[in-house]
Amino acid sequence: MRIIDTHTRLVNVTGAQWNVGRDEILARHAAHAQECSPAECGYAGHRDGVVDSFVHVSSTVERELCIAEVDWVERMARLHDLDLVMVAGVDPTRSGDEILGDLEAFATSESFRGVRLPVGMPSDLPFVPQLLNWLAERSLVVEFSPTAQQVPSWVRALEQHPHLVSVVGYDTWVITPDSKVSDDWREAFRAYADGNVDAWQVTLPSDGVTAVVSPEIMRPWLELGVELLGWDRLMFASTLSLDSSAALYPKLIADFEELIAFASAEDRAKFWSENAAEAYR
Repeated sequence: MRIIDTHTRLVNVTGAQWNVGRDEILARHAAHAQECSPAECGYAGHRDGVVDSFVHVSSTVERELCIAEVDWVERMARLHDLDLVMVAGVDPTRSGDEILGDLEAFATSESFRGVRLPVGMPSDLPFVPQLLNWLAERSLVVEFSPTAQQVPSWVRALEQHPHLVSVVGYDTWVITPDSKVSDDWREAFRAYADGNVDAWQVTLPSDGVTAVVSPEIMRPWLELGVELLGWDRLMFASTLSLDSSAALYPKLIADFEELIAFASAEDRAKFWSENAAEAYR
């Protein structure tokens, strides 16, 4: 069974010391390039056969870090022979023309597959139409994490680009050990299902607290997603840092297997890899 993790990070790039840490990590990995094992290097975790491919999702919005990250992630992927594509960050405080200029630079990377917008970003910012149009023309992905109340307006914006691949990520700010599927989120799921959005995937990550999915926490979210969206729109995501958490994959995957045990083999394959392979090419 092929597995694609659609939301992982090679390093936490949001820390104030990221540039220093990046150099240290690069030196460490370069030193172990020929003999790196999962115990020594989380980036080599794919070599034990647990996860086959990865989507690195940026968690930074500062322009300088976004630009540096694209080059660094691609070098890490080559160094450790990772089957990996990346979703870059953008700075929402800049103008549409400035953002598109940066994206043109990102697009020179063979691993670039789209952009990640900040959590809770509204759809009515001035640069959004330009951004969505640019991505749609290039068959790229837009990822975002809206509040439940923001979902209808995002659906309306995406309806203008029905072939744009849009990925909604449910991170720790939505799904926590105490969270329930509220009426607001039920309506948000219905907005996804009813909207004229041809390519919409929803990631179902770990709870982010223990870095391992709790079936009890995730079950109502997954069941509602299956009911309203169907297996064609669901993808596996961990939201883990690959550098430090690759060893958690076996437990994470086992928990998801428990969650989706009721699904057919065809639907399980869609969830684990086929939907992601189509969305991220």
